[in-house]
This record gives sequence, C-alpha cells and structure tokens, in this order.
Amino acid sequence: MEDIQKIIDSLSLNERRVLPLLREKSVNEICKKSNLDKVSVLRVLEFLQNKKIVELTKITKKFVAIGV
Repeated sequence: MEDIQKIIDSLSLNERRVLPLLREKSVNEICKKSNLDKVSVLRVLEFLQNKKIVELTKITKKFVAIGV
C-alpha cells in the first residue's frame, strides 16, 4: 500500500490527466480529451511505462500507394 502511495505521489500533472483516459481507443482521442498535444501524450505514456504503470505495444503498418 505504501508503494502505491509513492507511485501516486510521483505522478506529474500530465500523467494524472492521461491516466484516466487509457481506455480510449487511440492517442488522438486521449489528446482531445486531455487537451495535450500528441508529443506530450506519447511522452506521458513512456513515463508511465518507465514507472511500470502501463505496458506499451507498438504496431507498425506500411502503406504502399500505387499510382497510374
């Protein structure tokens, strides 16, 4: 219980803004609801991962456009 309180005390304002929004389907939705830009949200997510609060998974997609 004491460890949880230490983690809560260590959260920044932006981390506290983003944490309740983690159920959103996309980073863009988190940006809209938290009033933070995309870079800030991604940075907060990395900080939360470093604190072992969340686990991030990156999915890379490549699109190829075929022209005429």
